Amino acid sequence: WNYKGKFDFIFSMESLYYVDSIEDSLSKIYKILKPGGKFYCGTDFYADNKSTTIWADNMKLKMHLYSKQEWKKLFRNAGFMTTTKQIKDSKGNKKWKREIGTLFIIGEKPIGKSSN
Repeated sequence: WNYKGKFDFIFSMESLYYVDSIEDSLSKIYKILKPGGKFYCGTDFYADNKSTTIWADNMKLKMHLYSKQEWKKLFRNAGFMTTTKQIKDSKGNKKWKREIGTLFIIGEKPIGKSSN
């Protein structure tokens, strides 16, 4: 499959932390985005969200746990211009959803770069 530079947007929600190598996955995502394309990655499972850090042990699964800053670094290392946004649910039943929220890491492939 040759999807190099085909996509304007890619979206991942609650899944990237399950892959064997986040670095390899980000590199592949970067390559299939068009210049100026964006990758939106949403996660509730991150080190700054203490209420969710037990998920891997509870589910007995291998999950990569990173802080907000570590996520940003992973994206930057893959070549992305990176921002983050936390989406809070003011009416949510869980305190962390109201106060901390879902972390979105947004990676934009710079214009003028076709591969990493």
